[in-house]
Amino acid sequence: MFDFLMGPEPGRSSGRPQLPLDIVSSIISRIESPADLARVSRSSRIHHFLTIPLLYRSVVLVCRQEGRRAYITLAQMGALLKPGIAACVQRLEVVNEKPSGQDRRGEEHGIWAVAVVGIVSGMTRLEEFLWNSESMMHPILYEALSRHPKLKTLRIIHPLSLHPPPPPSLAPPIVFRNLKSIHLTGLGSRTTYNWGMSSMPALQVFKVSWRISTRLSVIFPEHGPTQSRVLKELHISNVVLDIPLRRCLDLPELQKLSLLDCSVGEESSWDEILRVEEQKVANAGSPASVLSTGSGRGVVRQSPIPAVKHPKLKSLRINEVGKHWVNFLSSFAGLEELYILPSTSVIEQDTVEPFLDAIINFHGSTIRNLRLSTSQLVEKRCASKLVRSCKGLEEVSLRIPKSEWKFIEILILFLTRIRVFHLLTTELSSHTEEYDELLAHREETERRVAHEGESLLEIFGFGTMWAWVIDRTPSLVDGVDPETGKVEKRWVKRGHIEQISILREKVGVWKAEERI
Repeated sequence: MFDFLMGPEPGRSSGRPQLPLDIVSSIISRIESPADLARVSRSSRIHHFLTIPLLYRSVVLVCRQEGRRAYITLAQMGALLKPGIAACVQRLEVVNEKPSGQDRRGEEHGIWAVAVVGIVSGMTRLEEFLWNSESMMHPILYEALSRHPKLKTLRIIHPLSLHPPPPPSLAPPIVFRNLKSIHLTGLGSRTTYNWGMSSMPALQVFKVSWRISTRLSVIFPEHGPTQSRVLKELHISNVVLDIPLRRCLDLPELQKLSLLDCSVGEESSWDEILRVEEQKVANAGSPASVLSTGSGRGVVRQSPIPAVKHPKLKSLRINEVGKHWVNFLSSFAGLEELYILPSTSVIEQDTVEPFLDAIINFHGSTIRNLRLSTSQLVEKRCASKLVRSCKGLEEVSLRIPKSEWKFIEILILFLTRIRVFHLLTTELSSHTEEYDELLAHREETERRVAHEGESLLEIFGFGTMWAWVIDRTPSLVDGVDPETGKVEKRWVKRGHIEQISILREKVGVWKAEERI
């Protein structure tokens, strides 16, 4: 491929045929390495023209701290200021490294923000902006982003160790007309960045976490019982749910819901918070309407019964399995992803079995990814009932005792579409012991997976750190029969041990571990 791409420009003699531009463009679009793209861009003017939009499609600006001065490398700034380069950027990430962890609002910080604003103004195709820093974003940059005509996604990521932000501004919220997704972490209050839900009319994805517990009525102050917002995704953390969700958004239209470390207000209940519709009481004292018929007898006219709305939820992420969640799961069908994360504050008292029964009875035919990180173990009987009813499971993460190796192998065989199976409970004291235990079952795992032939299992996670990654193509090797001691040929699927953190982005039950 590179032999063709590194050739001379069209029109010059090369001694070999030249590929058409559409084929060259298709080849270049498949190059993932930035270093390879840079090499191709230097080979000819045509290749430079085709490669630069891909090379600068995603850019990371790093502001490092050296001594008492913060700076961005001149090479980064200079490259983006060249004609046509900034217009290629679709995703911009700003990483501000401040070891002190303290917010800074000095003159130097303002000059640096103005410089970034100048760069962003030339990015006419910018759709996603990520601020990953230990300092607050400067108001100049924040306001400039609100005026960008193409910006669709805004992410502002702060660590929990961030120094408390300055007092909130009393100015009206800054308006983001075209913003569809917002992701904010480590906020001190709703006005930390001076925003409001009414200032984002096109918003579809809302993902925010707070360092200090915040009330839901403060986040959605402008919505009443008859006015709600249509969101596709709602992800909130450390929030007191003092008003029902239906008063904030159109709950039946929600596709993804994540409520982590959330509690209920003193005057509310979980059943009221999660109820889709208002309970309407019929007026028994009102006179019935009567239609006269030819026989003189009256026919009572009954008003039509309104259709009950059911959630269209596809993904749910919570960190408890209380009875109210059992009732919620029993109120609709069609859930595809369910992630139960460990709780940091809730003491689990309810058993897991009613929760699993709700999954089986109402979502057994559609559930694909299931993670149960509860403190209680899943009993054999419950696990067997789960795999018999939910045959479409592709990723499973359960707490089953390590002593049940044979039982776990049978579970995997029943799940014909399983790709990832994670055994959360290991009963071992260290990651080294987990590694050795996983390695000890290597030969048996390779042989059993290959023996099944059509098994789709790719990853077997063990504990919190290690996973066995299985090769898809089986191979024929010499093996020893443990009963007869004879050497015989057998099929195996080779594999290797990998860290779960490296595979997290590819596996839903592990990616769901990321806190908001």
